[in-house]
Amino acid sequence: MDKKSRVCIDLHEGIVPDLFCLPLDFEYLRSHLQPLSLAGKTVSTISPEQMLLILCVQLGKDCCHWSVRLAQLCDVAQLLRTHPQLDWRRVLAEAQKLGCERMLLLDLCLVRDLLGVTLPQIVLNKLQAQPVSQSLAIQVRSQLFRDLEQPPKLSEAKGFWVFFLSYNHRFYFSMRERLHDRVMYCLHWLKNSLFVTVMPNEADWALLSLPRVLAFLYYPIHIIRLLIKHGIQPIFRTHHEPHSL
Repeated sequence: MDKKSRVCIDLHEGIVPDLFCLPLDFEYLRSHLQPLSLAGKTVSTISPEQMLLILCVQLGKDCCHWSVRLAQLCDVAQLLRTHPQLDWRRVLAEAQKLGCERMLLLDLCLVRDLLGVTLPQIVLNKLQAQPVSQSLAIQVRSQLFRDLEQPPKLSEAKGFWVFFLSYNHRFYFSMRERLHDRVMYCLHWLKNSLFVTVMPNEADWALLSLPRVLAFLYYPIHIIRLLIKHGIQPIFRTHHEPHSL
């Protein structure tokens, strides 16, 4: 944000979080740049094929959290209308290579059904061969126009079970076609969960003040405190129940 609060810059380390296990990083994009003439100068820009993949991946990410906006679909539709000579064979090949083909087809199905975008036969053949993408698109469409005051009723779970019982994760599993990507997603989540679970925090430090040489004892103290605090609880909890470690 500048001093006059007129410009806000949101810095990103990647196209999607590491949790998505997609090799669509900046190095990959840098290797697919193409020249563009702008104001008498030649600059490098992302090719339309890669831009389509970026938009579809970001849209797919938001689908997992039911936070898709119609404007995102309009971006995809406008890109397709602006570049009628898009190399679709290249797009599909890159999507298959990156492991986001089903995500791409999901988004193309949405812009076709909601915005009337005409898709080439090669894409229609892919959609027909992958009914899962069309099934996912139906789910997204049902949430896109729902009443904002009535969010989807998801079963919210505690601890380890939250990963398996949260609907958005199941949507992610259906959206990714490769078993490897699903497994890496699970491992990434498990690593982060274990890190959060075993790491001491302010509550442990407030409970007992230890000298620096005994700081390692905060790890077992943290686990014991959680066991005492939570004990054996039901897997499910309500949306309004506070949840903290």
